[in-house]
Amino acid sequence: MHPTALAALLALALLSGCARTVVVETQDTTYDPNDIDAQLDFWHEMPGRSAITNNEGVHGVILLIEGTDTTGSWENRLAYLDERGWLPETLRDDRPDVAMRRGVLASVLARALSIEGGVMYELTGASPRYAYRELVYQGLMPSGSDQMVLDGVDFLGVISKSEDRRQASIRTAEQEARAAEELDRPVEDVQRERDQIAR
Repeated sequence: MHPTALAALLALALLSGCARTVVVETQDTTYDPNDIDAQLDFWHEMPGRSAITNNEGVHGVILLIEGTDTTGSWENRLAYLDERGWLPETLRDDRPDVAMRRGVLASVLARALSIEGGVMYELTGASPRYAYRELVYQGLMPSGSDQMVLDGVDFLGVISKSEDRRQASIRTAEQEARAAEELDRPVEDVQRERDQIAR
């Protein structure tokens, strides 16, 4: 084979290996935020997905954090993430219909959940690679590569574990607030309340 033809074939093979997966059949994420049935349908259809899109992934994260997604579009979802400092640079110019990589989801979630990590994680500002490693270490994401795409089952697992962690953080913050409040009150009042509960 001619060296030029071989080089062209090699270049084509490398380019095709780097191609991103475009998901043709996507889920509706523009439904009315007050439509609980549509939101339940979004989650119920997730396990059958071989790949979720960037748009679906970000929609799911917003649902996790807010309970509802009032953004209505990909552009507004990116603006939502950007306003909160949760938008990784790799997602800023990416397409909504390509399969979401694990590292991208990890980067968004790590910021949304205020996860603290190791030195490289902190130095890179929760980059996809190091955010993914941190979330795997913390048991929130399955092991593998940050470049792997997410299927629906993995995505549901990540969101479920993230919700458990979020709720635990909320409970801890509430307990700390109550403890701080008790420290500010007279000891006699606290003891009187405890005695009443014991009766």
